[in-house]
Amino acid sequence: IWDSIVLDRLQLRLRGTNCETKFQNALPLYENILQWYQEFLPTRTAKSYIDAFDDAFPQYKHFTPTKKIDFLLWASPKTR
Repeated sequence: IWDSIVLDRLQLRLRGTNCETKFQNALPLYENILQWYQEFLPTRTAKSYIDAFDDAFPQYKHFTPTKKIDFLLWASPKTR
């Protein structure tokens, strides 16, 4: 799930002034999010975040690494 909070944390923005324009821009934006995850997940930082998530929430160890990072992005402080 991506929303304005996750977009803010990734410093991305869905551009457009109407629904049609936003819809046209959604797929390229989603591709940017996928690329960010592909680049971030193999890093040491991502591994340390995932390990911290698992330590704090052992009952959710079955969540995917992507979902764990998604939760952390959503819960992190605003960047701007």
